[in-house]
Amino acid sequence: MITLGLDVSTSKTGWCLLSDDGSLIRMGCVDLSSQNDLFMKTEFLMVSLVEEVGEINGELAIVIEEPLLRFARGMSSASTLLTLNRFNGMVTYACWKEIGVKPTHLNVIFARRSLGIKRDKERNVKDVVMQWVANDVTTYVWPTKIVTRGKRKGETVFEASCYDVADAYVMAKAIHVRRVKESARP
Repeated sequence: MITLGLDVSTSKTGWCLLSDDGSLIRMGCVDLSSQNDLFMKTEFLMVSLVEEVGEINGELAIVIEEPLLRFARGMSSASTLLTLNRFNGMVTYACWKEIGVKPTHLNVIFARRSLGIKRDKERNVKDVVMQWVANDVTTYVWPTKIVTRGKRKGETVFEASCYDVADAYVMAKAIHVRRVKESARP
């Protein structure tokens, strides 16, 4: 079964397609920042996703990162969380209507844990995930940029969209690993 993993956000949505054996088919990010409202963002995203999965032969599963369910210090406001949850629901429904697949949702902490991605108190969790995915997918060319100012000036870093793509990969890979474990049970 081919798996489409999604990291849904109103500004950029990362996506990843994995083959039956869990290897990467392709992945990328859809920039939604130019779209004015959630309806336009959903439509724009679905046009891109339908184009990506349109040529896929075989059964398709879609997994979407479960929307945030609680506040964390320094994170999003209630308004932002409500908007993200609303958009996540719209994308979930659109996947069913446009692609014909009812997506499942997966908790990001469970997904990371199932892949052995451990939180490092010294580093930002997004950087830990990004490094794990970059090490796991050595054939993908990650977009980078050179920092032009600040204490990291001159350093080559991943483009911001890479983190969304990495999260989508984690979603797809976690479901693949779960599927493999379930099929191995007697």
